[in-house]
Amino acid sequence: AQAQAQAQAQAQQHQQGYLGQSSLQAEQQGHHSPQVAQQAQLAQQQQQLLLQQQQQQQEVAREELQRQAALQQQQQLAALAQQQQQQQQQQQHYEQLRQQSVLQQTAAQAQQQVTPPQPQPDPAHSQGLPQGWAAYRTVDGHLFFNNHFTGESRWERPVGD
Repeated sequence: AQAQAQAQAQAQQHQQGYLGQSSLQAEQQGHHSPQVAQQAQLAQQQQQLLLQQQQQQQEVAREELQRQAALQQQQQLAALAQQQQQQQQQQQHYEQLRQQSVLQQTAAQAQQQVTPPQPQPDPAHSQGLPQGWAAYRTVDGHLFFNNHFTGESRWERPVGD
């Protein structure tokens, strides 16, 4: 833009200098013949045409710069939109993974709460029991007896049938 402004200023100075020279030459010759006036007018018209061409070229260059800037801005906006979309997809994926993890942890905790600790067999106390009976210890250490055939449980040691 600065280079264009300088070129335009130089063209105007050149035009003014050229027109000034033509008028000065005509005065120095001491006569204003129609030919000299016509040449000066032609020179002025040529300078005006040259100036108009330069202005048109500058306008075309300015429009091209604006077009390129708009295109670059569109490309940047498209890239930004794509980047934001990818970031949003990553956030959604992370959130899904986080929710799955929370659900799995919750399910594991619920399973632990639903399934109480199981009594452990006590082989030492199971010896000598009637058929089908076995001794077990509860989680807190109490001894009980269970009949596998009937499903009966009791705290006292069973005696023969």
